[in-house]
Amino acid sequence: MTDADADTKFLVTKLDRIFHMKDLRKIGRVDEQDFVEWGRRAARFSGLVFSEKMEKNWRNAWEAFVGVGYETKTLWIRKMIDFSKLSNKYEISKALNLMMLKCVDVNKDGKILLPEFTAFVKPLGVTDEDARTSFNIIDVNQNGALDEMEFAESLARYELDLERSVYDNAYGFWIEPIIDNTFLIAKLTRIFDMMDLQEHGRVGERDFLTWGRRAAGSAGVKFTDLMGKRWKNAWTVYIGPGFETKKAWIKKMINYRNTDGSMEIFKGINQSILKCVDIDGDGICSLSEFTAFVEPLGVSAQDAKMSFEIIDKDGNGILDQMEFAEALSRYYLDRERSVFENVFGVWKNRDTSHEDDLEDYDDDMDHDDIGEATTSEGGGSCCVVS
Repeated sequence: MTDADADTKFLVTKLDRIFHMKDLRKIGRVDEQDFVEWGRRAARFSGLVFSEKMEKNWRNAWEAFVGVGYETKTLWIRKMIDFSKLSNKYEISKALNLMMLKCVDVNKDGKILLPEFTAFVKPLGVTDEDARTSFNIIDVNQNGALDEMEFAESLARYELDLERSVYDNAYGFWIEPIIDNTFLIAKLTRIFDMMDLQEHGRVGERDFLTWGRRAAGSAGVKFTDLMGKRWKNAWTVYIGPGFETKKAWIKKMINYRNTDGSMEIFKGINQSILKCVDIDGDGICSLSEFTAFVEPLGVSAQDAKMSFEIIDKDGNGILDQMEFAEALSRYYLDRERSVFENVFGVWKNRDTSHEDDLEDYDDDMDHDDIGEATTSEGGGSCCVVS
């Protein structure tokens, strides 16, 4: 690690991570041979013969990304830090990254599909699942393909951004090791299992529609088309395509929590979910509406009342938009224990029988390396900043 001031500390950490990933021979250097091997493995994952043209493209990529005289980590990171101070750094980097596109775009259609992206990052130690999730995050327009500029920008932003962003995940999910997410993971595990109404290990759009229908039934009202639309929107915001499994969703939420301003962004998102809960449309959540909201998740009426009273901060018998939004945001994002852990029913005895599972999440999220996601209603899933 180079000597870096506070402004470049996070960038140095990212560069340190990717250098180790590209050092395929684990000799403390990234030589032309490492890039050729990277390309050879990528071709194999794509089911292709590694041609002379492919090898030339990967050698050119090494020259652009590393270069003679910068093969060691210290020298390369210093070069990148100096480069990050240029006023036109992003424009230059994007142009260079189009050279890498020639290596990745194996079918030569000018865009990167998921199989091509997966083949690109797998040689660096990224799993199929993480590759898919990363792809969904950096696919800004969510059309299932990375065009030239989406791909070029994702690599440029990874290598040059001084602050956290979704592009930290361009080479697979990344989470900082110094953060203890054990309790947050336990909360997210709990609510995921509650939302998995079909009990099949996934939370799909159908689970949210079932949740909405049961909530309407608990409230004694008809489940309308408008309600169905709102619950579908809620699923898109809270879960989203590509994040239906517990592992993928929790990884996304952990990364979202690590994003600057995540709490305020999520409060805005949770104000929109109030549309699902506020059955009479008066802009507030009453006890009966709150009870109808949580009962489908297995929360008793008695526990719902206790939860409501805990999060009704001013004790006026209703939850206004901000009380409701803060309660859900604090449940999903607080790393420490607080009254907001009781939003979805009083959590009397936290189940610690899955501590080994939580350690598995930690291991999967590469604490020795680092990183992870976010969004807004209508642009993908909450936690996928698009």
